[in-house]
Amino acid sequence: KWEFQKYDSPKLQKKLLKKLGSHKKHIFLLALPNLSQPILEKKKKAQQRQIWKQALKSCIIAAVPLPALSVKCDVDILVDNMRAYCESFGLDDISLVILASQVGKPVAELKDAIKSPLAKEISKEMAKKLLAQATGEGLMVVKHFVSMIPVVGTILAAERSYTVTYKMLNSFLDGVAEDAQRVLIKALEGEGKTNE
Repeated sequence: KWEFQKYDSPKLQKKLLKKLGSHKKHIFLLALPNLSQPILEKKKKAQQRQIWKQALKSCIIAAVPLPALSVKCDVDILVDNMRAYCESFGLDDISLVILASQVGKPVAELKDAIKSPLAKEISKEMAKKLLAQATGEGLMVVKHFVSMIPVVGTILAAERSYTVTYKMLNSFLDGVAEDAQRVLIKALEGEGKTNE
């Protein structure tokens, strides 16, 4: 078993985080193992600070009056980011197998703590369904009619794409971070304490 929080590991993490530039700090945070509540929280905040960029990408593409392109790009943005969140928080098969072997628990026991889909389960079809649920209507139909209105329609389509993408990624990230906390608690169950 590993004992990541023992010795000087937390001090080393803090020192590295202070010394690294913003881009390197972001990459370092995402690469840290999910072995403590503070690391999970820092990862979540690092990911949240990047969501606006993905929403802006959706917004810019929606400004082009081609609804099919906009919906396809929104789906791709969602799938890519949702999978990345899962992998960053260890909610993929490989990470779960490694963690299970490190803590001496069955993988199925760790998976039982997860409510979000695992990285491999996230598909374009799933993202389309989530988009349809988030908009309450057929996103393609809405984007088509809105984009037909010169200038104002383009602005409305872009704003709507930004808002929907931003909210969906934030909501998914919240769920993944909560799942990672539940997996950590389940992994450390029986060891007498969780590493904080």
